[in-house]
Amino acid sequence: MPATRSVKTLIVYDSVYGNTEKIAKAIGDSIAGSKVLRAYEADYSALKEFDLIIVGSPTHGGRLTEAVKDFLGKIPANSLGNTCVASFDTRASAEGVFMKALINFFGYAAGRIADSLKSKGGLLVAAPEGFILTYSHL
Repeated sequence: MPATRSVKTLIVYDSVYGNTEKIAKAIGDSIAGSKVLRAYEADYSALKEFDLIIVGSPTHGGRLTEAVKDFLGKIPANSLGNTCVASFDTRASAEGVFMKALINFFGYAAGRIADSLKSKGGLLVAAPEGFILTYSHL
C-alpha cells in the first residue's frame, strides 16, 4: 500500500466580528496539520512551503478587508505557480430588492480574493465560497 502524503495547508483570514475567524478555524480543524493565521500574521515569503492556500475575509461593501488586501498585495507576481488555492468570505443574505441591487453592483469578497490568488499564479481548486451570516434576536 503506497504511503500517503499530507497536504500542507495554510488558511489566512481576517475577521471583524469573529464570524470569519470561526469559519477559518473550522476549515483548519477539518484539514489535518493545517496552519490557520490572521492575515497580518502570515508570512507571504513562506507561501511556497504550502500545497494549498485558503484565504478568507468578511465582505464589507463588496470588498475584502484591508488586512487581506494587504496580504494579497505583498505576494510577489507568479510566486504561487503550481500552488493550489481557494477563497471564502462571510456575507449578509441577499434578501430584499435593495440588498440584491447592492450585491449585484458590488459583489462579494471571495471572488476578488480568488482573482488575486490566480493572478499570482495560484491554481484555483474550488469555486469561491460564501458563508451567509444569520442573526437572531433575543
